[in-house]
Formats: sequence, C-alpha cells, structure tokens
Amino acid sequence: MQKKMWRHFVAAGVKIECSVEHTGYTWTGEGDVLKPEYGEETAFKMEFFMREESGKV
Repeated sequence: MQKKMWRHFVAAGVKIECSVEHTGYTWTGEGDVLKPEYGEETAFKMEFFMREESGKV
C-alpha cells in the first residue's frame, strides 16, 4: 500500500513544498511520526519543490 503526505510553508514570497511517498509504514497519529509495519518491506521517497508566490511575503 502506498501512502502520500506533504507539507508546505511560504517564506519571503517563496513556497516550499515537501512531498513524501511511503510504503510499509503506518502513521502513529503523533505529528509526522511513522513506524514500520511488521513484515512489510519499507521504502520512501521525498521530493522538495520551490516556487514563487506572488503577492505574499
């Protein structure tokens, strides 16, 4: 099962996003903490994106 989560923030007019795709992990319900699922092969991929946010500072 593949799950995806992302976070973003804007600073100085630039929006920075982080996307995480993961398998073999379960969200613990405590912040962004993941724990491995028993007997599952684990893998994850993180990507970061930056773009200008016009009109925001």
